Amino acid sequence: MLRIFKSLLRPVLKQINCYNNNFSKKFAFTLSEVLITLGIIGIVAAVTIPPLVSNYRKNVLKTQFIKKYAEISQAVLLAKSETNGNFKEYCTQYDGTSFFNETQCKAIFDKYFKKTGTCKYKEDVLTYDKKLAASVNYGAVTAPKILLSDGSCYDICVNAYQLGFTFDFN
Repeated sequence: MLRIFKSLLRPVLKQINCYNNNFSKKFAFTLSEVLITLGIIGIVAAVTIPPLVSNYRKNVLKTQFIKKYAEISQAVLLAKSETNGNFKEYCTQYDGTSFFNETQCKAIFDKYFKKTGTCKYKEDVLTYDKKLAASVNYGAVTAPKILLSDGSCYDICVNAYQLGFTFDFN
């Protein structure tokens, strides 16, 4: 049986240059071949991994934004229904010295979020392009203050007959 097997494999083994009469010749990769292969793998990994990570981060941020936008929209719709469709008008009523419904407006809006505390920042909150410190013209809010259960922060301000919503969710 072994003789038949050898005779069948002999032509194939001769073509790939690994045939020896007693099948005792051993083949292995040299150190330089292994190092070159690892170097090529490293270069390919260095070229392909950063774009993959960047795309992943963009997708995560996009998903967080869409989720938070849906939550905000739902909260605004519920607040509008609670104020008979006049949430903005209710919040921006001005008596000559102050927006007298601002506290009640925040209380209505706060009901629709799970608050867990106050946000604390180690440094200035930057805008999306990381060039400027984030600031909101409505009431000079520089960073959202209310910490939500999902780790995001938000604040609502009333000024100049406008509602300002500030969210930090990444």
